[in-house]
Amino acid sequence: MNKEKVSPNKSAYTPEDHDKIKRITDWLSADDSRTAAELSRLSAIKEGTRSSILNASYISSPTKFLDRMLGAIERQEERDRSGKADIPFTQTSVALAMRAVCGRAHNDKDFGIFLGRVGTGKTTALREYTNNTPTAVLIEAFEGIDHSTFMDELIDATGVTVSRGTAASKMAKLINALRATDKVILVDEANWLPKRSFGALRRISDVAEVGVVLVGTPDLLPMVQDPNGRFGQISSRIGFWPAVVQTITEKDCQALVNSYFSDPVDEATLKAFWSCCEGSARTLRNLLRNTYRSASKNKTEVSASLVKRINTQTMAGRGGFVAGRV
Repeated sequence: MNKEKVSPNKSAYTPEDHDKIKRITDWLSADDSRTAAELSRLSAIKEGTRSSILNASYISSPTKFLDRMLGAIERQEERDRSGKADIPFTQTSVALAMRAVCGRAHNDKDFGIFLGRVGTGKTTALREYTNNTPTAVLIEAFEGIDHSTFMDELIDATGVTVSRGTAASKMAKLINALRATDKVILVDEANWLPKRSFGALRRISDVAEVGVVLVGTPDLLPMVQDPNGRFGQISSRIGFWPAVVQTITEKDCQALVNSYFSDPVDEATLKAFWSCCEGSARTLRNLLRNTYRSASKNKTEVSASLVKRINTQTMAGRGGFVAGRV
């Protein structure tokens, strides 16, 4: 493990700075799994800078960097005290439907579409399919993405070597590289894509003979639904198009709760989680974290009354989840 050795005091260092260095190095030494490199990442400080600071050889005042490292340590310790960070991947109805859409588009080499309200677990399900499918290429679009950026991301994700050239020549090289590869292109947040990117995906799918899956919110629906609309040429190519996912199911909620906790959860508590999350996997995740944190801190059992109290205390500002609201 990479530990730091403190050298003699330097003029830029105050006694308080040296005390902070000792606190940091003591924290690193207390657990063999902790590394100075990881501390650099957590505090967003370059490794060379971090090393010179902890070795007391930094020529300027190190105070702001030391405070940043200590802040990162405090946040990490809070995460450790809070225990479970996230829900392990669970085969919900959303995950199963996503796998079906991706698998069909992959096998048939056509388009698939998956639409769901925010917070239903689309991205988690899509990433899981990608992680278990070596030939899957995942692109995560975002608000404001332009066609050039999308194509660059697609080229990078597919591992295609494309030198400088026109957009048309890059497209031709990408298509040639994808032919006979059994790839499937998965686009998350596809509702943010510009018109040209939809046209490019259609061309890639047709010529390279690869499947494409578009995943997004219902905002994507009018873009591909009308055969005579903006992207009608894609509508006719969609081979699998399940109904819009409005919420997770109660069975999904129970599976997610039981995946999160190591001990069985009683029926009343499961009902409380379902009632409070109101069909949102994202809301459920936050409620699980807050409930676990409270139970661990106060050394109490996870119960229906605790779930409802935590929901009132920590999630009151959220307002009611309404199925159909994006």
